[in-house]
Amino acid sequence: MKVSAIIPAAGKGKRMGGSVSKQFLSIDDKPVLIHTLERINSLKIIDEIILVLPEDKVEWGEKKVKRKYGINKLSKVIKGGKERQDSVYEGLKEVDEISDVVVVHDGVRPFFYSKIIKEAIPFLKIFDGVIEALPINDTVKKVSERGIVLKTLEREKLYRAQTPQIFNYSILRKAFNRASDKKYYATDESGLVESIGGKIKILTGSRYNIKITNPDDLFLAEVIIKNKIFV
Repeated sequence: MKVSAIIPAAGKGKRMGGSVSKQFLSIDDKPVLIHTLERINSLKIIDEIILVLPEDKVEWGEKKVKRKYGINKLSKVIKGGKERQDSVYEGLKEVDEISDVVVVHDGVRPFFYSKIIKEAIPFLKIFDGVIEALPINDTVKKVSERGIVLKTLEREKLYRAQTPQIFNYSILRKAFNRASDKKYYATDESGLVESIGGKIKILTGSRYNIKITNPDDLFLAEVIIKNKIFV
């Protein structure tokens, strides 16, 4: 079985502010992205890594990531598309066609549960995909555009999707090809697979698997690393 990982890291990170995109900001003297790549690279089950970067960072990725940071499973560095989905699709096109499984993981989530990919694989015999997600503990309100509460949702049935998201290669490729033909966009890969009738299994993720998006997240990431409190 061959497992390929796509790491989309081509976003501009406007919510972070400043001139440096979030994936290239440093925590513990290394870019956020490198922390993520080191974690993916350390997993025995991963055979190849395809890194998707902004066009002006592709050369950096090709010259520095493998040599300077020891990401030896890095097979290709490519430029991303306009939206995250476009970037993942570009990465998917570069996946070795003999791959059985594709893992998609955000470049700005360095603290994912490291065993979850291995745990997900057996479920792919029954399901089309497996995603890491957390149940919602807070009460959730559906509101109008004017901020008026319309309905209180049943939180017992609600989860916050995270990454990694793990799929059978063939179904993921089919979902992306169809989305491209229909010009359909979803907010994650699971949504694309769901759109073609795919069945997705949820595995409980970690509250430390934060997506570093704003300055508060960067501060929290530094605390997590300093105290070594993630798994």
